Amino acid sequence: MIFGSIPASIGRLSLLSQLYLSQNQLNGTISKNIGQLSELKVLDVAQNALQDTIFEHHFANLVKLEQLDMSSNSLVLNVSSEWVPPFHLKIIGLGSCRLGGHFPHWLYTQNNFDALNLSNTGISDTIPDWFWNLSSQATLLDLSQNEIRGMLPMNFASSNISDINLSSNLFEGPLPPLPSNIQSLDLTNNSFTGPIVFGNDEAKLNHLFLSNNQINGSIPSFICKFGDQLAVLDLSNNQLSGELPICWNNLTMLMVVNLANNNLSVDLGQNNLHGNVPTWLGESLSSLLFLRLRSNSFSGAIPPQICNLSSLQILDLANNYLTGHIPECIGNFSNMVINPNASQQALHVMEYVIDYKYSLPLVKNGMEREYTNNLPLVTNMDLSSNSLVGEIPESLLRLLGLQSLNLSENHLTGNIPSKIGDLRSMISLDLSRNELSGQIPPSLSDLNFLGYLNLSFNNLSGRIPTGNQLQTLNDASIYMGNFNLCGPPISQECTDDGPSQSPSFTSEDNKDEAGDSQEMLWLFLGIAPGFVLGFWMVWGILLFKRNWRIAYFLRLDNLFM
Repeated sequence: MIFGSIPASIGRLSLLSQLYLSQNQLNGTISKNIGQLSELKVLDVAQNALQDTIFEHHFANLVKLEQLDMSSNSLVLNVSSEWVPPFHLKIIGLGSCRLGGHFPHWLYTQNNFDALNLSNTGISDTIPDWFWNLSSQATLLDLSQNEIRGMLPMNFASSNISDINLSSNLFEGPLPPLPSNIQSLDLTNNSFTGPIVFGNDEAKLNHLFLSNNQINGSIPSFICKFGDQLAVLDLSNNQLSGELPICWNNLTMLMVVNLANNNLSVDLGQNNLHGNVPTWLGESLSSLLFLRLRSNSFSGAIPPQICNLSSLQILDLANNYLTGHIPECIGNFSNMVINPNASQQALHVMEYVIDYKYSLPLVKNGMEREYTNNLPLVTNMDLSSNSLVGEIPESLLRLLGLQSLNLSENHLTGNIPSKIGDLRSMISLDLSRNELSGQIPPSLSDLNFLGYLNLSFNNLSGRIPTGNQLQTLNDASIYMGNFNLCGPPISQECTDDGPSQSPSFTSEDNKDEAGDSQEMLWLFLGIAPGFVLGFWMVWGILLFKRNWRIAYFLRLDNLFM
């Protein structure tokens, strides 16, 4: 790790051809002398703390420069709209630099680049037509986190490009056909409309992010052609409807599926528009890590085949029309049994999460939050807002790595499992608005990491357990709607304290208490005569001996003179 500033004397290294200074703690400015390095081919100062305004003279003689990476600094590029650079770059990395509102016109001269990163550069313009014809060799394009507006042309990418990130902009209009050689496409957080269309049969898609748009229509069966390639699919927060294609059982490498907040349903051949959760999810997608189908119209029972997803660490089926019992096999998710920090598969998917800034909204601690970089370390099960019945399966207690469990707003009955305290990783537990009965298990106080608890509106009874982490959860609303509960933090007092709270007295205790009372009586009987005797010994002498009385009052006078 290198600290400090880049010395101006570096401009005297006239034969220098490659300068790699990335991922350090360099600060200060970039000397204009660096523009004298006419042999320089690589200039990489990315991921530092440099603060400077870069002018044309910084590049004056860099005629051989091929790779320029100044991304992730606090740099401002201030060049004229007529500037013609002396170089022809293959790699252009200016992410998080300030380029101004207009799309940089000098890129017109860079017609042979392989990779271009202009993410988070403050561009608030349309993309000129000439840009899409610049480079037939480009493989990576990142224009994300700007305010670029307008529509994408139907052939918006070259045949060789494999990685496109246009997320978090102001693009609108119909979603163009996906490029043939694309491997990763991120168009999230825009205003694209229309159906999903794929270009041809030769697509090599690995990651597809189309969330937070206005895409409609159904999910095309063409997606099944990606077979053992597609690993991440996020189509959430759109206007998709219709059926999930059954051929999805071909997507054997799928790790992340997020279809939340659409109007999707499943038809298994019985012309039932609002069908069951498909059994093939558990029969074919053995690599699946995250499954989020919340806020759709799925109905029927949770298929036991879903328990075959042993790698699953996030299961979100909330806000559907699911009925029946929670499968007893629900405790088979091995990634929820162990601590997810040790899950190599979860850490493997981290590269998708970080590189593509993938985020997943999850309800935890009673609120929906976005999880991004720490997503592979999260374990979550949310079956809330359905019509599930029966008891909470004992097999759930095997999920020792489970951090968040939400079973609220169902019709669950029976007792809360007595050994629920075995779920030592639990941070958030919501069992509210069910029909649970019996006492709250004392083992609940063993959940040392518990930060959110909601047991409201059930039929629970008895004393509320205390101790350990429950001492910090002193909000009475946690237990409201359970009219047979008593004890802190609610105002209802317990009529029978029980042996653990107020021990009963034995006959020996009664004898000791009686003996203590007699001792107190004799103490008071002894104090009274002693007080009377002492009082008259002092005041009696002063009353009957005149010379003592005079001496006493003279002494008092001297004290206050």
